[in-house]
Amino acid sequence: MGGGATDGYVYAAGDAVGLLDSGTHWAVKCQNDSFISFSTNNGTEHMRIQSTGKVGIGCTDPAYPLEVRKTVDTDWVSRIYNTSTNANSWGLLVRSDNAASTTTHFGVYNGTAHTFAIKGDGKVGIGVTDPDSRLEIKGAGASTGLTFKTTDSSGNTGFWAQDGGKVGVHYYPFVVNQDYGDTDCPASTYMYVHSASP
Repeated sequence: MGGGATDGYVYAAGDAVGLLDSGTHWAVKCQNDSFISFSTNNGTEHMRIQSTGKVGIGCTDPAYPLEVRKTVDTDWVSRIYNTSTNANSWGLLVRSDNAASTTTHFGVYNGTAHTFAIKGDGKVGIGVTDPDSRLEIKGAGASTGLTFKTTDSSGNTGFWAQDGGKVGVHYYPFVVNQDYGDTDCPASTYMYVHSASP
């Protein structure tokens, strides 16, 4: 109550109890042992907690402990934003207590296939969900399509690999058996093989 006007009601009907807004729409509704829902804007439901403990934001039938579902164009569905300016501020942690697990702990799904996966053992797959190395990138299937490419700060191509197995270096020199910081490579050399142990 406030200012002599009715702001809402405590209400019960059948097996439901909760709060109604001033327009008699459900704001908070507890449906027996089924769910608790939260609504605004004349009864538009935004969040639901199922009796199983699953939470749905934008959906009434969450399939996971937390599911956010929304049709959004030209913007993000959600954001996790740490506003701290401290040098030790952290972002998002995805944790599983089975270090030997090979299941996907973080993934990206485009509606038809997984395009990115981080496994429990630390292996990363791009275009593949079962990487057998620390990083595995699967090509798109066209022999002329790029599977991997590096660029410098100006956007110029460095090292590249095509799906059919063709690889190359756009700029010289191409150096073998030498670390990136070594200076033994002669100037104006297109390919250099360092004979001594690096």
